[in-house]
Amino acid sequence: MKLCGLIVIVIAASSYASYTCETPEKAITAYLKYDLDGQRLGRKVSADIDKLTENQHEPAWDVMTLIKGYTIQSIKQTRDSAVIKVMFQRSWETARKFNPEKIKDEVIEINMQEIEGCWKVGPPFYQPHVSSEVALKHLENLLENEKKHGSGKDYMDYTNCVLNSARRYVDAIKK
Repeated sequence: MKLCGLIVIVIAASSYASYTCETPEKAITAYLKYDLDGQRLGRKVSADIDKLTENQHEPAWDVMTLIKGYTIQSIKQTRDSAVIKVMFQRSWETARKFNPEKIKDEVIEINMQEIEGCWKVGPPFYQPHVSSEVALKHLENLLENEKKHGSGKDYMDYTNCVLNSARRYVDAIKK
């Protein structure tokens, strides 16, 4: 019975991977959702994200941009490559001091390659663009871990400043 359950899980995982990468639109949609959910943050990047990147290991990030949402504006596709234009709504790159004038819509182009029948995001990689809710939780957890593990005062002060700035960002985008 255990073997049967394992086979079902393997089949489900492989079909999900092929489903999300069979077209540039499906692959970028999955990648952007992972990004929005914070799965590109920190030193331990999600294995699911790696399946959607060209070299199978994206750099780990300790910085992020907070966003309200995103829209895919265009997809320009050739036989084995694509350029996806994405607009991140109300983006703000985290910093010690919050400046509401820095909140803006941001448009970037994401390169993709078709490799062995699967569309993958290629370099250059942009820094993570995360929902404000996920970012706040991430920063709060980071601060708790720093306290628990006795990180230096400078680390905790910096994280606390960024957390407070992120809270101000959340208040600003509600207006």
